[in-house]
Amino acid sequence: AVNVVCAAPSQKKGIEMSIVGADNRTPVTNTGVFPFEAVSNVAINFSGSSFGGSAMLIGPNHAITAGHNAYDADTNSSASSLRLTPGLNNTAPPFGAAGNVIDVTYLKNYNTTEAYGDDIALFELASSFSYSGDFAGLTAFVDIDDADGLSITTAGYPISATTSSDGRLMYTASGTVVDTTSDGRMYYSPSVDTEGGQSGSGVWEIMSDDPQLRVIGVHAYGTGGDSRFLSDLLGNRNSGPLIDKDTYDAIVSKMSSDSGITNAGTLPENAIIGTDASFFGLVGGNDDIEGSYRKERVIAGSGDDGIRGAGEDDRIDGGDGVDRAIYAGKFEDFDVTTDGSGITTIAHARGPSGAVGGR
Repeated sequence: AVNVVCAAPSQKKGIEMSIVGADNRTPVTNTGVFPFEAVSNVAINFSGSSFGGSAMLIGPNHAITAGHNAYDADTNSSASSLRLTPGLNNTAPPFGAAGNVIDVTYLKNYNTTEAYGDDIALFELASSFSYSGDFAGLTAFVDIDDADGLSITTAGYPISATTSSDGRLMYTASGTVVDTTSDGRMYYSPSVDTEGGQSGSGVWEIMSDDPQLRVIGVHAYGTGGDSRFLSDLLGNRNSGPLIDKDTYDAIVSKMSSDSGITNAGTLPENAIIGTDASFFGLVGGNDDIEGSYRKERVIAGSGDDGIRGAGEDDRIDGGDGVDRAIYAGKFEDFDVTTDGSGITTIAHARGPSGAVGGR
C-alpha cells in the first residue's frame, strides 16, 4: 500500500511547487500505457514521517528522480526507506507490487553541494522488482543551452487540495523550455504547472524526426527557488536540472555496473546532442563525443567533431563541419554500405568481438 501524507522535503530554501496562472495540468486516466506506465510514485520515509515524490523508469531496475526525494538538505539526512510504484492509479498499480529502492546515486553530488542544478539522482531497485512495461530513453547535452525551445511534457503525482490528490493520482502538463541557466537548470513555460509530490517527475521531449521519447531532466522546483531578479526576468517559472553529458555518463556507468551490459540491445536508444558553433557558425562547436555501451543517436551539431559511438549500434549525424567517426578494429572486419538516401552503415561483420560499428 502507498501511505503518503505530504510532499517530499523541499530543497534547503523551502521551495514549493507552483501553479503559474491557470492550472494547465490534466489527469492521466490510463496509467498503464507508455509513457505514463513508466512514471512512478515514490513513497518516502524520513525517520518515521511519510512523504511522496515522483520518478521515471529508465531501465528494469533503475529510475531517475530528484535528489531531494532521498536527501533532506534541511536536516542533512537521508531517507530511511524509498518505495517506487510505476503507473499508480489511486489504489491500482497496473504492474502489481511496488519495488524497494536499494541504492541512491546522487549524479551531481547533491547530497554534498545541496545546489539546485545538482538535484538529480538515480534509484537502483531491488532485483525482485517486477515491471513489464516500456522504459524511457535519455537525452544528454554537451551544451545545455541547446535545450532552449524544446517542446516538453512532464507527469507525476501531486499532493494538493488543488487536484484533490493525495499523491495517488497522476497529472501531466506540457510546454517548452524557455531558458537554461549556468547552474544546470531548465525553466519551463507557464503551462507546465506542478505541485508538491511532483518532484522527480521526468521531463521528456520527442524530436520532430524521431518517435523515441527521451527524458532530458527531472522536475524539482517551483518559482520560490529564484532570486527576485531572476523571477522578474523569467516571469515566474518552474524548473529542474537538465541531463548534461557528465550526468549522462554517470547514469550509464552506474546502470552497467549494477546490471551489466548484456541487456543493452533491449533498452531504449538514448541521444547525445553536441554543441552548435556560435557567431554565425564560425566560433566553437568542436566536440569530442564518446558514447557508451547503450544504443545512441549522436547529433554532433556544427563544428569539426570527433565521434566514437562505442558499445551497441549507434546512429551518428555529424552535422556541419568536417567530422570524424572513429571505429575500433581491423578495416577488413567491417562492411561499409551507403543507401539511396545517403546514409552510410558501417557494420562489424567479422573478427573478434569488441569492435565498434554504427552508421
